[in-house]
Amino acid sequence: MNHSVASPQEAAVAVHELARRLYEPDRVAGEIPPGLELSLSSGYPGLALLFAELAHTEEEYREVAHAYLSAAARHASGGDQVGLHSGLPALAFATLSAVEALGEYAEVFGRLDPRIVGRAQDLVRAERDRLDEGVPGTCPDVYGVPTGLAGLGCYLLARGADHLSTLEDVLSCLVELTEPVQVDGRWVPGWYVQEESTGFLTGLGYGVCGPLALLALAWLSEVRVPYQDEAIERIAGWLLAWCQRDEAGPWWPAAVGLAEQLAGPGETSRPCLASWEFGTPGVARALQLAARALGEPDWELLAVEAARAVFTRPTDRWGAGDMWRTRAPGLRSGWAGLLQVTWRIARDSGDSELAERLPWLAGRLLEEYDADATFGFPQAGFLDGAAGVALALRTYATDTEPASGWDSALLLA
Repeated sequence: MNHSVASPQEAAVAVHELARRLYEPDRVAGEIPPGLELSLSSGYPGLALLFAELAHTEEEYREVAHAYLSAAARHASGGDQVGLHSGLPALAFATLSAVEALGEYAEVFGRLDPRIVGRAQDLVRAERDRLDEGVPGTCPDVYGVPTGLAGLGCYLLARGADHLSTLEDVLSCLVELTEPVQVDGRWVPGWYVQEESTGFLTGLGYGVCGPLALLALAWLSEVRVPYQDEAIERIAGWLLAWCQRDEAGPWWPAAVGLAEQLAGPGETSRPCLASWEFGTPGVARALQLAARALGEPDWELLAVEAARAVFTRPTDRWGAGDMWRTRAPGLRSGWAGLLQVTWRIARDSGDSELAERLPWLAGRLLEEYDADATFGFPQAGFLDGAAGVALALRTYATDTEPASGWDSALLLA
């Protein structure tokens, strides 16, 4: 499967080959690290997402999706709440992706939802206590997508009216998180992380773009709380201030240090990354969602320009070596994530230049395929392995929105 570019038909063939390799949960079980059975990264819920998506058009995969959900449920008794990417919320999200009819899996949601709501409420309460005490310095695990409020809010938004009150509490807490706080007598953005090397994370996974994406997606769904639009504007304004430019175009550092923030926006020596989790593509998608929520076309133009620049930037600008030779295949920080983010940005903007990059990205992803590997890639799972690769390739192959909504686990939609 070596490709310089891949057609949608070739991608579709690859998707079904990967599905064949992942078809039997018992075969995959030995590859799941102990303790990660309930994770989206390597566990059963992430694998269920692939077959839930396929089952929306190919009925024979529904039984496989159910088998993976059942395997995950066997580990739920000892599971805790954690966040969207691990624990009970991961199982609930995967189950939701497989739902076809109202009331399906109602018993599962009846058991899981109260604990997920409780986890969200605990995080909100803890953050409000911290803010009331005037203690600066939050934590990405509290507000981010994998374990925090942005991810849990994504699930609550998908569940709809049943959990509207808790979702509004989450949104209000994230609005409060954007309000400035004092550090050593100086005002800084409220999402300050009290670590000198971190300061202010930008990315979509663990950075402020997770809350930005959720606030924007909720606004687009007409779920709104007081000052939500101001919070979106506050985060977007900060991103605009810290946008960097090189010969290729705009980009964002993965983080802005406290000293950098206090000195004011300017050039940074931090590396430019091309990933969903910490890099410019994820930031660009969050900014695009904010633009569409508040009707700010200039923000979307910048997001599209930044996404285009990913493909023309000299490789020595990337912090982890040559982007085109050393990247991983998965969704979290590799080719599959870049493919899905690029498809989303191109789809919503109608940008033909980005759309023209998709066959190359799909081909580049397929170059990582290893026929001798059990699952075609080093890992089987969703975030870092074959299941996530197959899902991104399916989006490209069908050129349609995921019917299961799987990429909302990345807060891309």
